[in-house]
Amino acid sequence: GVLLLLLEHPRVHTLVLEEVPGSMDDEANLRAARYVRAHGLRTLVRADSEVSSGGVDFFLAGAVREVELGALLGVHSWGGPGGEGDQVPEDDPEHQLYLDFYEEMGTPAAFYWYTLRAASAHDIHRMTEEEIELYGVRTGSAAEPGSGGER
Repeated sequence: GVLLLLLEHPRVHTLVLEEVPGSMDDEANLRAARYVRAHGLRTLVRADSEVSSGGVDFFLAGAVREVELGALLGVHSWGGPGGEGDQVPEDDPEHQLYLDFYEEMGTPAAFYWYTLRAASAHDIHRMTEEEIELYGVRTGSAAEPGSGGER
């Protein structure tokens, strides 16, 4: 995954996320995301791209995060045998995996609680430009389509 990319292409500085529907393994996804941050890589979602669920978590690992106008970022609650994330009491240790990750990425805890309430685990909420700004998902200004990053 990410480590192999960094070993084989040490000059890579930007990861362009085009179609990322989510992750199969949240813990592995967050581990890979931490490698992205540790290596100072930039993440970019282009105007014609759609990144959702665990893909948004991965995107948040960028040392610099760019979202072009028109890009789709989808969030929702997690689900498991004990129910959905918004049904688990806020002081339950089940939340800590994500709260720790968001804190490391400089993302406010409010973003985590927002994702749990935005849509159920079986649905998706497309973030508005206002929500992207409110929660600090983008670290730079909103770029016009095609103006950001190299591949």
